[in-house]
Amino acid sequence: MKQSHKTNALLAAVLVLIMLLLFANQGMLRQNPQVAMDTVNSVISPSATILPVTPSLHDLRITATYIALLPKFPTIANPPTTQIPPASPTATSTPDPHVCTFPLAQTTRKEATSQKYTFSEPQVVLTGDYPDIVGWLPDNQNVIIMPRAAHRFDGIDGSLQTIELFNPDTKETHIYATHRNFGEEPLAWNSALNAIIYPAPNVLGVDKTTNRLIVTRQIRISDGNPDTTQLLLNNLQDYYPMTFKPDGSQIVYWENNGKQNYKLYRHKVSHELLEPEQLIPFDPALFGNEGYSITYDMSWRPNASQLFLYNGGSPTSQTLLLDANTGRTCTLDFGGWVYFARWSPNGRYLAVITQKGPMLSSWSDLDLSVLDGLTGKLYRIDSTKVGPVEMKNCCRHMIGDFSWAPNNRYLIVTGTAGLTGTTSYVPIDKLYLVDFLSGDVSDLFPSYEFYTDWWGRSLAWSPDGSKIIAKCPTETEGRLCLVSVQTGRK
Repeated sequence: MKQSHKTNALLAAVLVLIMLLLFANQGMLRQNPQVAMDTVNSVISPSATILPVTPSLHDLRITATYIALLPKFPTIANPPTTQIPPASPTATSTPDPHVCTFPLAQTTRKEATSQKYTFSEPQVVLTGDYPDIVGWLPDNQNVIIMPRAAHRFDGIDGSLQTIELFNPDTKETHIYATHRNFGEEPLAWNSALNAIIYPAPNVLGVDKTTNRLIVTRQIRISDGNPDTTQLLLNNLQDYYPMTFKPDGSQIVYWENNGKQNYKLYRHKVSHELLEPEQLIPFDPALFGNEGYSITYDMSWRPNASQLFLYNGGSPTSQTLLLDANTGRTCTLDFGGWVYFARWSPNGRYLAVITQKGPMLSSWSDLDLSVLDGLTGKLYRIDSTKVGPVEMKNCCRHMIGDFSWAPNNRYLIVTGTAGLTGTTSYVPIDKLYLVDFLSGDVSDLFPSYEFYTDWWGRSLAWSPDGSKIIAKCPTETEGRLCLVSVQTGRK
């Protein structure tokens, strides 16, 4: 794959400017390369008319990598200078929560099984504007994807994003919703309602003094008609994390209401309406005090009420397990900063992408670790197992993204190796099969190239194990490839 290159000096300047802009307009910059680059352009020349430009893959990779690793600092008016009391007197967590004990509550004892897989050659099934992959529906036929394209709103450059169902066998697409794209946001398929629940930015206007958008967040639901989506929640703060239960039946989100650092809320979706919100008791001191806040990302554990909380941009490498029903919290230790996490389909195992070196380092490896929720054993997959063989003992190795197989033992991952410093080498992503119990890593398609820009948006394994869909773009065109999988017993 041939890709464009920029000088290190220009990259350094752009990255410094992005870091400054992060504090000036965090909502627009949160994990969104197109908006980030457009914002840079608007700041450099506020009065200029800027034409939409499709960035190269190399530009996207550089911008996405560094923005994703930057800390997220919400703007808090009058930050507290003393410890804030718990949200509820029934909260059982403390500012220094205890270490989790095993087995974790609600953990299945079912063991992962070994299987033999046969993979077909990748087939290009979609071309377009670098569509993101959200995941397969339970029917194993349709995938939720989110194509995005450069667009101009209210005189400010940005991205327009559609939320679609795509059938890779028939090539048919069905648009469920269209909205502004302000970054990587979670969404879910509600199986009971056959609908997609998703967050959408609600732009109230433009601040004439700062030329910044005034944005809140909505939660909407669509049963397939983009013109009749229903509003479920309104006026939420747009940059605070949220997550959906895997079946789309509940939402957990937090926000700063001006009275304490954070409040956690849980909603249940029923008959296309949200039942009254429920406050989750917890100790807000866990989320920062003395004016500094930690905005953890969240991953909901399947078949359980627990949420895994993590943030690679926090001042510590602390990760938490929070029960959404009781507010009880304990800590999990992965030996470094966690940047992305996904539970296995049965909820027993937790796989994370971790960094062993300093926080936000641009040269430390990104490895894969898997925690057994029953025994507490941690399995580590060293990232030097991915990338060209000749680069095994040099360079920076990275696990870029992953998706679980339905048997809870194997994962499909994208991995790469790259040089740091002054070099024109462009990393190449490959697709690997990982058996985390044995530590085996197999390069599935040595002659094919794949791609990762956003964690959790680059590939997906179908619930029945029969299909894998992954990004496989060229330098000038976004593409998705389909791989058929035959499964048998070893």
